[in-house]
Amino acid sequence: LAPQPPSRRPLPISPCANYDIREHSGQNRAMRRRLLTIAMLAAAGSCGGEHSPAPLSPAAQRGEALFRAHCAACHSIEDGGNISAPALGGIVGRPAGSSGFAYSAAMRNSGIIWTREKLDRYLAAPREVVPDNEMAFFGMADPAMRSDLVEYLASTRATEP
Repeated sequence: LAPQPPSRRPLPISPCANYDIREHSGQNRAMRRRLLTIAMLAAAGSCGGEHSPAPLSPAAQRGEALFRAHCAACHSIEDGGNISAPALGGIVGRPAGSSGFAYSAAMRNSGIIWTREKLDRYLAAPREVVPDNEMAFFGMADPAMRSDLVEYLASTRATEP
């Protein structure tokens, strides 16, 4: 067998034997631009917008850990998440006893609008803020822990079940 002369046509980059990418470079650039645009739109849709929560501050992250350790046995953030205690998502700015849970008369009639300051006082001494309340929680003495927990609660939003 005699050796074959080298082909002047470069080897194809694609598995298609007759495809030379250089012949279609304009189409490839346009396709890359389209794919890049689609990928950017998909990333923007999955990483932002009204459905994605904002990243938590370090204090709110610590507060979330405190919530999980001290509150989540009875409370949830999402509405309908727990039946033994009210959901706390979006509590800042909400009137006490107003979220549809079966609150004690003391809580319903307290007249409290939950602010950061009122939450801090309540977490420090619940029975002093709402006497005769039925929640089995005796308070959180550490002001830094209360501050972090309030920061987390303030970062949450009410949700639908």
